[in-house]
Amino acid sequence: NADVAVTVNPQITTGENRQQLTLVGAGSLVTLSHNTGLNLAGGVPYRIDSGSILVLLWNTATLVWDERSRTTP
Repeated sequence: NADVAVTVNPQITTGENRQQLTLVGAGSLVTLSHNTGLNLAGGVPYRIDSGSILVLLWNTATLVWDERSRTTP
């Protein structure tokens, strides 16, 4: 499987206040960047690999998905 870098802005469409989104890696490596709709821990890109789990929560006040947790195999 090929690596995928998400380059659109926003990377993930808007949500509802306090909506949770869980991304689970399966197959391709997907790289998400801080900003462009995402508030990632440490402000650095995150690569979702097989078995990785990224939990995001929509923040209506800031209009971004805030990272809540991540698990990397």
